[in-house]
Amino acid sequence: MFNGIGTTLIVPVLLSLIGQEASLEGGPPLLQKILGPFDGIAGDYRIQVMTGAIVLLIFLKSATNYGSILVSTQLARRVTSDFQEQGIRLILDVDVDYFAKMRVGDLMNRLGGEMNRATLAITGAVQLFIAAATVLVFLGILISLSPAISIATVLIFPLSILINRGLILNSKRFGKQLSVINNRYSSGLVELIGGMRLVRATGNEGREYQRFLGLIKERERIDFLAKANTGVIGPLAEFFNIVALFAIVFISRAIFADRLALLATILPLYMILIFRMLPYISQINAARDVLAMSASPVEVVNDMLRRDNKSFMPRNPEPYPGLQSDIEFQNLHFGYPGGDDLVLRGIDLTLPKGTTLALVGSSGAGKSTLAELLPRFYDPSGGRILINGRDLRDYDLASFRRTIGIVSQETFLFNNSVRYNLAYGRPEATDAEIQAALRQANAHEFVEQMAGGAGYGGGRSRHYAIRGPAPAVGDRPRSDPRPRNSDSG
Repeated sequence: MFNGIGTTLIVPVLLSLIGQEASLEGGPPLLQKILGPFDGIAGDYRIQVMTGAIVLLIFLKSATNYGSILVSTQLARRVTSDFQEQGIRLILDVDVDYFAKMRVGDLMNRLGGEMNRATLAITGAVQLFIAAATVLVFLGILISLSPAISIATVLIFPLSILINRGLILNSKRFGKQLSVINNRYSSGLVELIGGMRLVRATGNEGREYQRFLGLIKERERIDFLAKANTGVIGPLAEFFNIVALFAIVFISRAIFADRLALLATILPLYMILIFRMLPYISQINAARDVLAMSASPVEVVNDMLRRDNKSFMPRNPEPYPGLQSDIEFQNLHFGYPGGDDLVLRGIDLTLPKGTTLALVGSSGAGKSTLAELLPRFYDPSGGRILINGRDLRDYDLASFRRTIGIVSQETFLFNNSVRYNLAYGRPEATDAEIQAALRQANAHEFVEQMAGGAGYGGGRSRHYAIRGPAPAVGDRPRSDPRPRNSDSG
C-alpha cells in the first residue's frame, strides 16, 4: 500500500515542479481521492507537502520491507532448528532396524544439507506472498486509472509467467537431481572414511579417487545447469516486459485518442506504476524458481520426519528395580522387520542369576540376535523374555539398559576425552571408580602414557583427549611391542 500510493503521487509532483498542472478533469476517481487531502494547501506549500508525503511513504515501505526480511529470516532459522530438533529426536527414538536400512551418509545429508535447502521454501514463499500482494495493489491502482488499458495489461503480462513455466519445471528437475547426487556423495564419503584401511590394504586409492571425481564433476555439471536455467529467467522476463510496455503505449494511444490532455497525465503515471510493478513480477518468477528447487528437499525432509512410516519401541514408565531372579526366554520367536523368515524359533532358555554363561554356536546360528533381544534392540516376534518373573516390555527401557554392560563386537570411541568415553554410561562416576575400571581392564598403564607420561590424574584438565584413531579401552597401544592376550579384551 505504501509503495502504490507513494508511486501514484510522484507524477503530479513532477508535473508541478516543471510548471505543468496535472489535468485530472474527468480523470480516475481513485487518483482524485489520493490527491484530495492536498487540495486545501495553496501554492508551493502543496508541492512540498506532497513531496514530504512521498518520502514518508517510501520510508515506511522500506521499513516494512526490512521488517519482512527480519521476520522471514527468523522464521526460516526457527524452522531449520525445529527440523533438526525433530530429526535428532527421531533418530534417538526410532528402532535400531531403521539404521540397518539407512546409510549414515544419507542421514547426515538429510539432517544437514537437505534441511537447509528445504527451508529455502520458507524464504521463497514469503517472497512470493509479498510480491504477489504488491502486484495486486498496483493492479488495483492501474485498473482505477483505466480499466481498458488494465485489461490489456492483465492479458499481456501473465504471458511472461507462462513462458517461464518450462524453466520452472527444469528447476524442479535439477533440484531433485542435486538431492540425489548430494546423497550419493555424502554416503560415499562416510563409507570411504570408515573403510579407509580396507581401501589402503587393497590398493584401491586410484579407483576411489576416480569414483569421487565423477561424483564431483556430475554435481558441478547439474549445479551449472541449474544456475544457467535460473539465470535466464530474469533476462527473458525483462525482454518480454519491455515489449509489453511498448504494446501498452500503443494501446493507450488508441484508447485516449480523443482525450490527449488526460492521457498526458495518466500515461506517465501508468508507465511509472508498471515500471515499479515489473520488479515484483520478476520476484514472483524468482520465488517460483526457489520453490521449485526446494521441492525435492522438502519431500526428502518430510519423509524423514514422518513417524507414521517408522517403527518405534513401545515404552513403559515403570523403572527397572535391578536383577532379583533368573532371566527366562519363553517360546521365543524372532524375525527381522521386513523379512519373511524367522531367525529364532521356539527358544526356551533360562539364565540363572549370579552365573557366567557363554552362548556358543556356528556363524549365523543366531547368537548375536538372541543377545540383541535382551537389551531390547528388537522385540520378539513371538514369545517373551521374563526378568524377575515379569515381561521385559513392562519396564522403562532407559532405566533397564543403564544396568547392562555391553562389550560390542565393534569398538566405537567418541572424539572426546578418555574420561568421557570411559564414563559414557555413567557420567556421574568418580575418578577413583574410573581408574579402578581401567585396572580391571588392564588399560591403566597405557592410558597414563597417552599424555607423554603425565598420568591419567583426577583433575579435569588431565582427562586426555582422544583425537582420531585411538586404542579402545582394553587394547594395548599399536606401538606396544608386547603380545596381545585375552586379558586385554
